[in-house]
Amino acid sequence: AYVKWDVESDPQIYINQYARDVLYVPDAIKQIADTEDLYRNTIFYDLDSVNYMEELADRQLDPAGVEISAIDFKYNSISANIVTEEGTFVNFSQCYYPGWKAYVDGEETELYLVNGVIMGMEVPSGTHHLVFSYESTSVWIGGAISLGTVLILAAAFLLSRRRREK
Repeated sequence: AYVKWDVESDPQIYINQYARDVLYVPDAIKQIADTEDLYRNTIFYDLDSVNYMEELADRQLDPAGVEISAIDFKYNSISANIVTEEGTFVNFSQCYYPGWKAYVDGEETELYLVNGVIMGMEVPSGTHHLVFSYESTSVWIGGAISLGTVLILAAAFLLSRRRREK
């Protein structure tokens, strides 16, 4: 699967010629009873073209009828435009982790665990703007605690300075 990307480079760089795009539509969704079985019996699953999920029922998808464009990948988000004739499902080749959220046209939508590893969202038919965004509450809580600590220290410093002046 790996071939040299640039023959002249040092160190040599290889590329996985079978890797999926960062955003893609699978061929099908198959409902499974237990995600743990994916981990134990990976070789029996077609993880390249099928989404195995506990939450959604079986259905065929049409990747050829979907156009994903204007992909903008940033540090904590990815956005893209999508045109689809039928409702579909878009996978994001990023590990599923708490704090990620999914949006279609600015409205938050359900984020699903796909194949026990990555994440995806359902998308209705039509033209839409998709966003996967990492919004960790622990970062906000940590920032609030840090800001509170700075304010308390500043107040303590000002109070001690006033006392010394008196």
